[in-house]
Amino acid sequence: MNRFFDLTLNGITYGMIYGAVALGLVMIWRATRVVNFAAGAMATFTTYVAATLIDRDIPYWLAFAVALATGFVFGAVVERVLVRPVENKSFLNPIIVTLGLLIVVQGVTGILWGGQFRSVSGFFSQSGIEVGGRQVAFSPFDAFVLGAVIGLALLLLALFRATPVGLRMRASAFAPEVARLLGVRVGRALTLGWALAAVAGSLAGILVAPKVLLYPNNMDAVLVFALTAAVIGGLDSPIGAVVGGLITGLAISYVGGYLGSSLETMGAFVILGVILMLRPEGIFSRRQVRAESSPPAGHATPTGLSKATAAAVVLAGTPGRVLAAIPRQPMLRHLLFAVLGGGVLFVLSLTLSPFQNYHLATVAIYTIAVAGLTILTGANGQLSLGHGAFMAVGAYVTALLLEHTGIPLVLALLASCAAAAVFGIVAGIAAAKLRGPYLAALTLALAVGLPELAVKYSGTFGGEEGIGVTPPQPPGDVDPQQWLAWICVAAALVVLIVLANLMRSRFGRAFRAVRDDEVSSALSGIHVARTQVLAFVVSGACAGVAGALLALATSIANPGEFAATLSISLLAGMVIGGTGSLIGAWVGGLILVYVPEWSTSLAQQFSLSSGQASNLALILYGAALIVVIIVAPGGIQGVLRRIGGETMARVQQQQQT
Repeated sequence: MNRFFDLTLNGITYGMIYGAVALGLVMIWRATRVVNFAAGAMATFTTYVAATLIDRDIPYWLAFAVALATGFVFGAVVERVLVRPVENKSFLNPIIVTLGLLIVVQGVTGILWGGQFRSVSGFFSQSGIEVGGRQVAFSPFDAFVLGAVIGLALLLLALFRATPVGLRMRASAFAPEVARLLGVRVGRALTLGWALAAVAGSLAGILVAPKVLLYPNNMDAVLVFALTAAVIGGLDSPIGAVVGGLITGLAISYVGGYLGSSLETMGAFVILGVILMLRPEGIFSRRQVRAESSPPAGHATPTGLSKATAAAVVLAGTPGRVLAAIPRQPMLRHLLFAVLGGGVLFVLSLTLSPFQNYHLATVAIYTIAVAGLTILTGANGQLSLGHGAFMAVGAYVTALLLEHTGIPLVLALLASCAAAAVFGIVAGIAAAKLRGPYLAALTLALAVGLPELAVKYSGTFGGEEGIGVTPPQPPGDVDPQQWLAWICVAAALVVLIVLANLMRSRFGRAFRAVRDDEVSSALSGIHVARTQVLAFVVSGACAGVAGALLALATSIANPGEFAATLSISLLAGMVIGGTGSLIGAWVGGLILVYVPEWSTSLAQQFSLSSGQASNLALILYGAALIVVIIVAPGGIQGVLRRIGGETMARVQQQQQT
């Protein structure tokens, strides 16, 4: 009983911290219909500011105030510079901007303060108080946490309900056009909302820092739990954010106390999934989730490999001969380009070093993963932040089969594909009820929680060290890395052929129709839920193959390979390459492999450490993601398509004249 009491007190304390971050998320959602996935990274940055000041003997409360002020300015700048240019676009664009900001801020934090763990002292004691001669798990600092979060909630409630500023902010959020007609400066009100939300996040970061070690990613788990709290309570409800925080904090405390800390995030995923299945819009929200859905702005209709036709026309300069030489049937056309591309890559692999062939193999692996995400998000409009979890399924299935059964590699790859596809059915059933930020929150929790199962069940999955994978022996005198490159490139070409033909079929047309308008699709006879499940199955199958090949390439399957950052990186590759484009998937694969290499070379020129080089790669990823979604939402492939179209139009005009 005493243990249950202590776990309850611990859950209440952490629940209030989650509630503080959730309050910030709710404020931003109410104001701009954006989920700020960078909230945790921004809070970590301001916490480092406070910790640095405290280390330099600045009084605690002054450092506390400076950190909150930094958060206020940070939030205002983010809204004005990054969010406002995309706030009137679809739900996907601002979410991607905040994901890019998350990556950039974590990279900058790592470069400025390093990746070492550091402790942060609090003003109040963290020793449990004595009650009835027994020390309970509730300290003066915990009392301060409760008071601070409750005080923040009351202040925000008073601001929104009893002040002219709060009324203007509410009017700007729910009826911006009417508010403008009434003389309200909507832009300023929205900026203030972001600034106050950043203050709430900064407060949470300062409150959680003394209870855990501070490092650049220490708020990632807090963000997942806070997002869980906000979604459980309802993204429109500040009261729901606090209640959801308490529910999440208590549930995680009980799961960690009785089942082990390695299952905490998975516990949050299960709780979130159960509640959203029963009430998809959250406990306190009055809005309907499906009303929030909208197709990704800047998307191009996915047409697969056949878009290479236009590029060939432009490069050749002889449109008539090129068009005449290309088969008109989609299947034959896709096979032709696959054979030509495979031949070029085969010849190229003969001239590359083993290290370069390894890079070629990883490009093909990431191309497969990005192509699967392209089907799900670009073609069907479902935002998933858990693609890395499907790759983990494929990697572990392959590792277990190869190490314990010795079956042929082809069968292991097919088994990984099938296992991830089945996993996709489960995720797709949930997706049939969820859209937008609710689906993103659920898949993010999955991406964080699933790898923890490998740690919990270390006897089967090898724990943190993972399972070693022995790559297949190449025939004859073929170099192992060259053989790996051939396998991965062949798999990528097969996957792209299948996906390109799928997008040309009635299933692909159904994907796009559901993405563009679910109501019209249903009226035209398309089974919307079944189509969304199918998109998850296809995407999951691709990720399973990619994960299996990644395990072969790295000779290991371990949870560190499939952290949530992998899912975000895959999304970045898809967006930068071109949302909805299978050719863009190749570009995304190149970016995911070579950006870290370029950043390492750049870091060496400036004599940076290996840790700083990895953080520089994060900054480049995030910055590219933000710039592309603001300047060129169609990605690199979209820019090339536009240039090719303009060039084609000029060629045709010249021929006519």
